[in-house]
Amino acid sequence: ARNWLLASLAARGEYRDDVGYTRLSAELGPSLPTGSGVAVSQAEAADGSGHYMPDTNEVEFAGKTFVDMTGVTNAAYSHATGVGRFLYGNSTSMAPGITNIDNYDASDWIWAGFLHTGSTNNPEPAVETSLVENHSWIGSDIPGATDVVRRLDYAIERDGFTAVAGVANSGALPQLLAHSYNAISVGLSDGTHSYGMTVFDAPGRTKPDMV
Repeated sequence: ARNWLLASLAARGEYRDDVGYTRLSAELGPSLPTGSGVAVSQAEAADGSGHYMPDTNEVEFAGKTFVDMTGVTNAAYSHATGVGRFLYGNSTSMAPGITNIDNYDASDWIWAGFLHTGSTNNPEPAVETSLVENHSWIGSDIPGATDVVRRLDYAIERDGFTAVAGVANSGALPQLLAHSYNAISVGLSDGTHSYGMTVFDAPGRTKPDMV
């Protein structure tokens, strides 16, 4: 068990070596940015029980403030917790200085919570006060997919935040949110992710944007 733990901890740090973080840390020393002052929004597709929040009692999240923007669950979702560790964990991320996180159920984010897709009372998306939105979920073939992606593109341009969206781990390229112009679509480092050409809003753009 101890050998497995050591191997797990070593693997966890490898991605920081791969993207140059370790070298940057050595070069900048105490001046290395930590994400301090950067607020993030994290949207997650709920599990079968409707849970989408990270485990706010996780030791990696000590000192963090979570705001449940959807407001319908109080149970933790393991996927959201894992994403959170890499996004803003105190020792497992490249941005431990991030302390403010808004959390959404992805369905609520699409509809009433943020984008207001299909709404006549709130024709524009809500104003995004976070500097980063993370979308580690996918969706395809839903009614209004084009409108969803266009609303995200509009909100990014209007509010000036960075949105990062994963593509599928395999299979067809998902419509949500890989077809966005202004979001950064991300695949897997081993190349087994979905990839291909967009099919709406200027078909033929190659996705994902990076791995």
